[in-house]
Amino acid sequence: MVKKLVVISLAMAVIIGFAVWEMIFTTRLYSEILDGLYEIDRIVGDAPESVDGVEVRELSDKIMDRWNGAKNTLFCLGNHTILRLVDEKLVVLSATIKSNDTTTAPAAIKSAISLVKAVSNDDLPVPTNLF
Repeated sequence: MVKKLVVISLAMAVIIGFAVWEMIFTTRLYSEILDGLYEIDRIVGDAPESVDGVEVRELSDKIMDRWNGAKNTLFCLGNHTILRLVDEKLVVLSATIKSNDTTTAPAAIKSAISLVKAVSNDDLPVPTNLF
């Protein structure tokens, strides 16, 4: 009886530990990406004359590097369809910046921010996500 209790307790501890690690990992990742997107939004603004400045390109590359480095892990943890949408938005934003597309850049930035924020909120166990 005691052996079963110990094994069950260890299994539960491992599962709870993994859940806590997942929440910390995804929260930090989405927070870093959102911080970069907000910074790009602040620099570019609503009426940009140029979106391919050195600082914006560096931020975009940093966001893409962080996303691509964590993408395989995220796809093990989350909904593939939604994560593919996030990937698509970030790739479109990066291409928009690299091509200096000033007409669609503000919309691409705001769209990426909105989607990453929504995915980040859905990742945490809050009452609205539980029921």
